[in-house]
Amino acid sequence: MLRVLSVALLLGSALAVWGQEPNPFKQVHLNAPGVLDDLRASNPSRYEAIQRHVDRMSDVCPGGCMLLTTYPPQRDVDIVLGDTRYKARVTLAPEGGRVYHTRR
Repeated sequence: MLRVLSVALLLGSALAVWGQEPNPFKQVHLNAPGVLDDLRASNPSRYEAIQRHVDRMSDVCPGGCMLLTTYPPQRDVDIVLGDTRYKARVTLAPEGGRVYHTRR
C-alpha cells in the first residue's frame, strides 16, 4: 500500500511540474494600442527590424502559411528577437504587411 501511494504521489508531482514549463520569452502583443509607438520611441532598431519582417510577409506567405479568411487577408505571426517574442495579427497587401490595432 505504501508503495502504491508513493508511486501515485511521484506521478502526481511529475505531472504538475510537466504542465508548468517556464516561458523563456517576454511576450509583447503588437496589436495592443500604443505598443508600436512605445517601441518606436524606446528601441528604434528593434522597431525597424519588426517592420522589415512584417513588410516581407506578402512575399513569404503565398503558398506556405495559414491565412485568415478576411479581405484583405490576415495572418498571425510570432517574431522572436533576442529574448522577446512579438505577436501580431498582420494584414497582408501587395505593398507589404501592416500591423493594425485590434478592437476590444
